[in-house]
Amino acid sequence: MSIERLQSATSEHGRQTKQKKVIAELKNGESIFKVRNKNSNGKLSDVITYKDFNGDGVIMEDELYMIDRYEHNTDGSQTVKRYKDKDGDGYSDSVTTFNYDRNKNKTGQAITNLEDINSVRNRQHMAHEVTNREMMSIKNALVIGDGASDPILGVGNKSKQNKTIANLTTSEYNNKANIATDNNGNKILRVDYGNNNQYLFDEEEVRTPDGKLVSYSRGYFGESRSEMIIEKLLFDENGEIAQVIEFEYSHGKLVSQKNIPIEDRLTLRGAIVHIGITPADGWGDPELEKFAQDHGFSIAGHN
Repeated sequence: MSIERLQSATSEHGRQTKQKKVIAELKNGESIFKVRNKNSNGKLSDVITYKDFNGDGVIMEDELYMIDRYEHNTDGSQTVKRYKDKDGDGYSDSVTTFNYDRNKNKTGQAITNLEDINSVRNRQHMAHEVTNREMMSIKNALVIGDGASDPILGVGNKSKQNKTIANLTTSEYNNKANIATDNNGNKILRVDYGNNNQYLFDEEEVRTPDGKLVSYSRGYFGESRSEMIIEKLLFDENGEIAQVIEFEYSHGKLVSQKNIPIEDRLTLRGAIVHIGITPADGWGDPELEKFAQDHGFSIAGHN
């Protein structure tokens, strides 16, 4: 069996949904496969442990058993958070925090056993109570917040957007742009056209330190100026769209979230707002476009 083998599912309407990716094929008697990832500084960022839950000898991308997420502190100490899916239902069942000193000696450990995910679903709950338990969401850093400081989509968050590189407010059109890096060294460009959105941004583009596209998001207003829809496109290592998620906000608070079939996505282009003011201006803000291009971005902030 080739490692390129893909498994796919068909929707009730007969359309093919996103294909699952094969991670590895196992030797006889094996059931575990691990992937170790490093950040831009060469330090271990996470260890992903896959488990062959169905016993077919092939590890698929959603057969996540354990995720160890490493945080490297300035004093040389480490904090490791371990998310474990004990029953193979795709949701974490426990979170264990390990603390180590600068000499790699363990100084503390604490475990939190989580409420059964079906129990969560059967009561009134916020979107993050389910989404943040999904092992695929944890792996892809798609966890969401419970308010305006959403780790992915919110404003001014320090855990994902921790170092500002550059800011710009254009002189002619008052378009605002911010470029920052996250904890993995990825560069984030966020644009607020007209500098008039007190809740969220209009566009976001995220790229790895070597320039590969991680995600692109765009926003547009709902029925009122306080309601916002953001469509987020996530890309795989080959630059292909891997997932599309739609977030709905009201007054900066996340109220709903849903996956959109990739084949139903909108065409990848600039945000559903115009960079300039009138057609006579060419719908462009040259100052903003140059700023984005100079920092290696090619979608957000461009016509």
